[in-house]
Amino acid sequence: MICEIKLVISHIMKHFILMADVVKSRDQEPVAMMQAFNTLVRDLNTMFGCRLLSPVTITLGDEFQGVPDSFLTSCELILWLEEQRIDRSLSFTLRYVLHEGDIATPLNSEHAWGMLGQGLTDAREFLQEAKKKELSVLVSIGHPVAGQIMGEAFVVYANIVSGWDREDDYPLVSTFLRLQDYKEVADVLGKTRSQIWKRARTLNMQSYFSIRNIILACPKLYPPA
Repeated sequence: MICEIKLVISHIMKHFILMADVVKSRDQEPVAMMQAFNTLVRDLNTMFGCRLLSPVTITLGDEFQGVPDSFLTSCELILWLEEQRIDRSLSFTLRYVLHEGDIATPLNSEHAWGMLGQGLTDAREFLQEAKKKELSVLVSIGHPVAGQIMGEAFVVYANIVSGWDREDDYPLVSTFLRLQDYKEVADVLGKTRSQIWKRARTLNMQSYFSIRNIILACPKLYPPA
């Protein structure tokens, strides 16, 4: 019932629109990429459920869009997707736009299509801008200071994640994401704590968790509309 009420009133407000595409999708094996991409989006919708005013929906073969219920949920979605990419050792990377803008028509609670509004048009243009600027995440929200902080935070975040190798680093990083404590990671993997401590420093895991915490803290300082 709560979700139903939220969907009825939500179309009169500005919304957080999340769009993304697969970077250099033409370089991917198409069938394998689409299977993995579809599964990732399906699992995201299952995980976040009623926190999505309009579910994340693949609009083209290598793009998706959705309408999260808040700034915080939007950031959690991006972090979840990135950590799932690593945990699943996916071969592709994603480029995101988080934009706060108008949607003129009622939200579609079944699929994120069939909606109109300047916010959706702007978000798509920002996706092209992110591609030209080689940004992993472009943030454009109503609060300029919070938007700038979040944009810079995601630059740092992307610099750390892009330094991890899919074959050599993803399995270890995935264990760190689950356990965080290098001593527990060492025990689980049957390695010495000294070995894992050195790898944690090489992978910048402390910096990763710090910037992750900053990304999740920033929306709490942004007053809701």
